Amino acid sequence: MDTCNHKQKTTGHRNLFLYLSLIGLLLFSHLTQAASYQQAANTTHFQTPGEVHNITPLNGNIMLLAAQGAGVILADFGQPESPRIVSTAPFSTQAEAVAISRSGQRIYVANGAGGLDILALSGNGQLKLLGRLDTPSFAFDVAISPDSKIAYIADNTNGVVVVDVSHSAQPRVIATIPTQASAASVLLSANGRTLYIADQASGIHIVNVSTPFSPQPIARAKTRGHAQGLALSTDGNRLFSANNTGGLQIFDISQPQFPRMIGQANTQNAFAVTLSADNQTAFVSDLFNGVQTINVAQPYQPVNLGSIKTHGTAEGVTLLPNQTTALVAGGKSGVSIINFR
Repeated sequence: MDTCNHKQKTTGHRNLFLYLSLIGLLLFSHLTQAASYQQAANTTHFQTPGEVHNITPLNGNIMLLAAQGAGVILADFGQPESPRIVSTAPFSTQAEAVAISRSGQRIYVANGAGGLDILALSGNGQLKLLGRLDTPSFAFDVAISPDSKIAYIADNTNGVVVVDVSHSAQPRVIATIPTQASAASVLLSANGRTLYIADQASGIHIVNVSTPFSPQPIARAKTRGHAQGLALSTDGNRLFSANNTGGLQIFDISQPQFPRMIGQANTQNAFAVTLSADNQTAFVSDLFNGVQTINVAQPYQPVNLGSIKTHGTAEGVTLLPNQTTALVAGGKSGVSIINFR
């Protein structure tokens, strides 16, 4: 018997077994994590002033709430069972959404009919108005470039307004990106060079903004239903679109000039979409129908996991860093807090 060959074969079999076991373990962990989002352990409610339309993470468990009628609310969810309001910026009374500079010291507010507000955040959590820019239509959403010098405002029927915000007190329009319907939300790639626009009935517009003064269209992706909210996978190759009655659609955008729809899941009123940190689960804010959790580990075959009832509407979902607690923007009902386990 060739002892050497026998040992090599045995070692090879053992390595193969370990490799397959590792693959199985990783697959099981993904399935387990996705399954844990199937139903909530419990759901609680945090009543706030105003109508909460959007929740944006600031730092850890500290969140910024865009609350129409109340302004921008800085809230601490470190103890989800008893969240607390730290401060409020009452001047942004039509707040729809916010974006945050990389330093965390500047807050950009899509302020509805009021256009764009620029706020300063002090070390003690107080918010101060620095600058303001009116826009022709209604500011629904805002995205900020990685260097915090350019803001992109989804301005309803006016398309997307590109604003130089390098001088906070004097923001100025440098370009407008026309769209065919109504720009509802905007999303930037991680490098800040590509802008994705949810243009409701016109689908998704993909625009090269490497030169913000001269944006160049790349492609348009048709959607089933009206594109309302967008999310990007961590690698930037998958775009998730909440399309109102058209549900959730997943696009392969590895070649931005050729976006390709690869998967979809049915919901009733998909308004916004958020991904878990591992990109395995999509949380769809289904407006009047709570939050739909969808396993997107296989984007070609997304699987609806379940529906979670919330207080009031479901207009946006944000996960706390622990990935087991979700905060839902609930309009007049404030914030719903979902604990998964």
